[in-house]
Amino acid sequence: MMKNSSQDALQQINRLVQAGYDQFGPGGWHAEELAAACDQWLAAWELVKQLTTPQIRSPEDFDAAYPTLELSLGNWLSDLEMHLHNAGLKEPRYFEERIRFAREHLVHFPDVDDDTYVNLRRAEGEALWLLDRQTEAEAVYQALVEKLPDHAWGYIGWADQYNWGANRPTDYERAEHLLNQALARPKLDDRKSVIERLIDLYTDWERLEEIPRLRVELIKLMEAEKKRLQQETEILRKFIQSQQNGPSHQDGQRKKLGRNDPCWCGSGKKYKKCHWKSDQS
Repeated sequence: MMKNSSQDALQQINRLVQAGYDQFGPGGWHAEELAAACDQWLAAWELVKQLTTPQIRSPEDFDAAYPTLELSLGNWLSDLEMHLHNAGLKEPRYFEERIRFAREHLVHFPDVDDDTYVNLRRAEGEALWLLDRQTEAEAVYQALVEKLPDHAWGYIGWADQYNWGANRPTDYERAEHLLNQALARPKLDDRKSVIERLIDLYTDWERLEEIPRLRVELIKLMEAEKKRLQQETEILRKFIQSQQNGPSHQDGQRKKLGRNDPCWCGSGKKYKKCHWKSDQS
């Protein structure tokens, strides 16, 4: 009986999600169509919550538990969060729904990756801000950067509220402080995006004298990224080449290698630190 009930719920989720996507025609969407899509998707979200057991801790777990679901749950939930924002620009009640959804998502799926966690907390903070609940929003952003202090997009999302917030006073100094707070982190994961935001801020602020030094750092970061990609491409090329040479050539090459020689796969690591154990087994 429970299995039939789950299957019925899954079929209903499939129908509701598809009905929501059907609202978006080739010419885009109007406010009424967007609201209708969000309402259908929020109904589907209620069913997802009902089917989420304690063992299901991420959207990927949900997909694995319910293979008859005709969608990637994570991708659809990302669309729902985004369109709740769009709908809220016309009807503020959808900002409330966005806050509720973001919080419930993290309760039902606590094992999401850091990027998803940041996106959901940013969604919550932004919606609170747009509802003129700035004190609550500040607390959300503060908690976010304390939990993930080396994740650039927590700071970027917070600073955006002071720089590009719709119908709100601009506070360039506060935005600058937050972005510089991010750049002060030696292990920040995405310095490039923060620097780009800071350049945009100084452009709007008409403090153009600050930009050249940032562009120099940006160029250095881009050159380092290019070098890293080239190295990874070369490693991949060598690996593909070694696979194409066939097992007899690889086996002979491996037998000649000493433990301190460069590994046959082209990783640049010593053989003992790379494929030695797997080759022995």
